[in-house]
Amino acid sequence: MSKKIVIGIIIVIIVAGLGYLISQLRFVPEEVTTEGGKDCVYNSDCVVFGETGDCNCGCYYINNLPSSTGGDCFCKEPDSCKCTDGVCEGVFKEEQIIETKNGENFSIALEANPTTGYEWQIDFDPDYIELVQRNYIPDSPELVGSGGGEIFEFLAKELGITDIVFSYLRSWEEEEEPIEEKTFQIIIE
Repeated sequence: MSKKIVIGIIIVIIVAGLGYLISQLRFVPEEVTTEGGKDCVYNSDCVVFGETGDCNCGCYYINNLPSSTGGDCFCKEPDSCKCTDGVCEGVFKEEQIIETKNGENFSIALEANPTTGYEWQIDFDPDYIELVQRNYIPDSPELVGSGGGEIFEFLAKELGITDIVFSYLRSWEEEEEPIEEKTFQIIIE
């Protein structure tokens, strides 16, 4: 073999190897490192980890998952999971629309389990609506600690549009973040 052919083959191999490396680097997302660890860059970096009932369920960076799940936290998996400013976030809030007439009562039913220490806190504008009553109904009253549902009955007092925000949390814990929030838009005609 001539010297020119050998040099040509070596150059082709080097160029092909460099081309392969460059193509791999171009399609691998760069990991951003901050004090808190690795952050997500693309939505495809985000995954739902855990299941409802696991303490660590939620939206996480695929390369920085919690070590385990477990416990009786009754948290809800996010409906969607995306990368926002380097942090994986899930959409936990649900907004629903309720239409009612002025002077009429309407009800909202939510899953609850007061034996866990969590309860629904309600935020609403008292100019538009009034909380008439709230009742807890266990699914299995014969089983201690079983979950159930809480029914909230409201009175529509004023024409207009307002929101009711329910936050599921332990009220005695300072700076406690709710494990679930639900928002209802109330249209009073």
